[in-house]
Amino acid sequence: MDAIGLTTASVGFILGVLIMLAIDYFLPHIHAKISSRLGVGDNTRIRVGLLIAIGIAVHNIPEGLAIGVSYASLPALGIFIAVAITIHNVPEGLATAAPLCAGGMCRSKACLMAFLSGLAEPAAALLSILLLGSVSTMILGLSLAFAAGAMFYITGDELIPESHAHGYEHEATIAMVVGLLLTMAISSIIGA
Repeated sequence: MDAIGLTTASVGFILGVLIMLAIDYFLPHIHAKISSRLGVGDNTRIRVGLLIAIGIAVHNIPEGLAIGVSYASLPALGIFIAVAITIHNVPEGLATAAPLCAGGMCRSKACLMAFLSGLAEPAAALLSILLLGSVSTMILGLSLAFAAGAMFYITGDELIPESHAHGYEHEATIAMVVGLLLTMAISSIIGA
């Protein structure tokens, strides 16, 4: 927000929410085709897993841009951000694979889906390093706001209700608190 302003950041955030809402609306049609190709049943957990995989892929593009731009400007900072984001990607991969496995998809296919959703990040990092000067602060800030909106939608519309439906209300809340505290700590360490 400091770099692009509240209005532009809000527009990016809202666009992220609207795109995920549209994907969520059309996903049942896509979901049936993907489910039959992967040989899994048609159920809510598979739909949730696929929505998360798409959201993570969208979310990984600005993360990759951030890694590439920071590495291009200061390699040590880029490496630090890459390590921090890698740590952050472990639970993202688990959040992608777990509902797919719970929905009946075999572990290898679920892991492959999680892996494929993560490929957007190194691709975006490499692209931003190669294009170095053409990734503006405005594009990066708008992309990050868009990713935040996409992940906010997935968390509020899918992850929290799914965890509550299985009796994990307190665990989900504690995990959110721990995640927020870790984010604050990393932000404090890097001075963001």
